[in-house]
Amino acid sequence: MQLRELLVIGLLASAGCGTVTPPDMAGETDPGNHPGAGSGSGSGTGSNGGGTAPGGLVATLFRGGPYRTPIPASPAIDPQSARFVAMLDGPLAANTVEFGITVRYSHATDPAYRVALTPPGGEDWGQPFDERVTTADGTDSCNPLHIPDDLSAPPGDDAWRDGWVYILDTSKRVQLICAIWQASKLDGTWTGSYGGVLDARGTGANLAGAISGSNIPHNPILASEIKAGAIEHALSFASARNDPAVFRAPATKTDGKGQPGQLQQGMRFQLDPGYDCGGLANRVERMVCIALQRYGMYDNDSTTGGNGFVFETDDLGDPGKAPPLRPGDYARPGGLYATSGLTYDYQTFPNIPLSRMRLLQPPSP
Repeated sequence: MQLRELLVIGLLASAGCGTVTPPDMAGETDPGNHPGAGSGSGSGTGSNGGGTAPGGLVATLFRGGPYRTPIPASPAIDPQSARFVAMLDGPLAANTVEFGITVRYSHATDPAYRVALTPPGGEDWGQPFDERVTTADGTDSCNPLHIPDDLSAPPGDDAWRDGWVYILDTSKRVQLICAIWQASKLDGTWTGSYGGVLDARGTGANLAGAISGSNIPHNPILASEIKAGAIEHALSFASARNDPAVFRAPATKTDGKGQPGQLQQGMRFQLDPGYDCGGLANRVERMVCIALQRYGMYDNDSTTGGNGFVFETDDLGDPGKAPPLRPGDYARPGGLYATSGLTYDYQTFPNIPLSRMRLLQPPSP
């Protein structure tokens, strides 16, 4: 599955920035006991049968796995690091609206839909939302899926639309991320071209369907992280220069569209820890810079554009928001991103030098 802009995955939010106190992580053992603002249509009951379902901004999602593993002080560097670093496309950019990702909680009080997924070419890729999947919490499926009435999917541009929407339905017995690619609301029901199911308390491994070309989930930068002032996980990016056959762990496959000998999905790059991130004036750029030093970034998918990072979109506090295809913009004047230095979609990070990146050796088998 080719994504036009870098998609980075996995965390869930439900309310506009600056209006709620972030609750605990979505990976909490007992999410039903956290008070929250709901998803815009009232609060529901958690899967444990009591308390108030999660609401508000979520701090993080994946509790383990490659995204949450800090890079050690003296990591092993790939002997071909310089050759592969030269294939990175810069400057890095922020996808905040058109190719952002809408991430939301939903509740039992939100309308329920059976989401049917139909690929653009009409192929039969199956219906992952109908599949019953098992996690440590039990067994359930995404369908039927509760979706808030005020949800807006990213619109894309004139040439391409990814329209990724991530929903954690708090009415279910297990905590799942139900991810819809090219999400659209047609004739009163939600549909998409494909999608995947992830364990919201796990490492981001696919349980059904697909979420990226490498099976490494996209990991967006959340509004709650910008608000908190720290990104405590690795980032992910897509490239037009991925080898069509070769990949490396933690990737389990590739959809590379480049030439043999180019980048490999699963590669993890780190920004030189000696670079002075603290001296950057732009708050968001400084946060991204530090995350690239501490956690790095994974090549997890293909694109036809440049390298960049996906941010959460659909600010419920934006007066210009118009569901279902005009998400609220956190980078609007006065928005959370804007007050932190990120003032428009596709804004670049020119002070993060790709020449100071290094490719880490893959983990031992």
